[in-house]
Amino acid sequence: MPEDHALRDVLVVDWPESAAAELGHLLEEAGFRPCPAGSGAEAGALVSTHTYAAAVISSKLPDMPGGACIRELQRRDRDLPCVVVATDPTVESVIAVANLCVFGYVVRPVRPREFLDLVTRAVEHRRLEAELRAERLRTAQLLGCCRPSRRSRTVSTIRCRLSLAMLSFSAAPMMRRTRRPISSLIELWKRAALSRMSLPSCAACAGL
Repeated sequence: MPEDHALRDVLVVDWPESAAAELGHLLEEAGFRPCPAGSGAEAGALVSTHTYAAAVISSKLPDMPGGACIRELQRRDRDLPCVVVATDPTVESVIAVANLCVFGYVVRPVRPREFLDLVTRAVEHRRLEAELRAERLRTAQLLGCCRPSRRSRTVSTIRCRLSLAMLSFSAAPMMRRTRRPISSLIELWKRAALSRMSLPSCAACAGL
């Protein structure tokens, strides 16, 4: 059962209602919270207003093919992992699904263990993607790469260059005594900035 409540909601796009209820019952027993949608249009509206851990999509829907539904949902949420549930699959339908960005594929009648294992892995994939994105953002902010405007970029660059100049001036006697090259000073400044010391950091100075 997922520990994070934000990762419990699974969109179930299936019809008729009895088929969606069958899949929803399996998901509920595994600790997920199924959110049914009877058509591709309804699913698109739901994804526009809520973030889901994964989507389970029937290959045949009343208003559009399953592939078209997948493309529409991932247009609204590009990282949404989709699991396809196929009824009477053909070679053509399997190839069509393989050309889409889907996480997995199961065939009716659904085997509960296989289905739940696939959904669980899809949800875990979503969680790891979110963590990776957050870590990339944190790293970018630490390195000073996320700057909201040209003015703030200019101010950040000036501050960093002034800090480097002040550090060079204050360290000049030490450099004369130790004969350390300027490259060593710059490397010292980089380490200080990356360790969140008082010196600011930005991409312009990091490239010096």
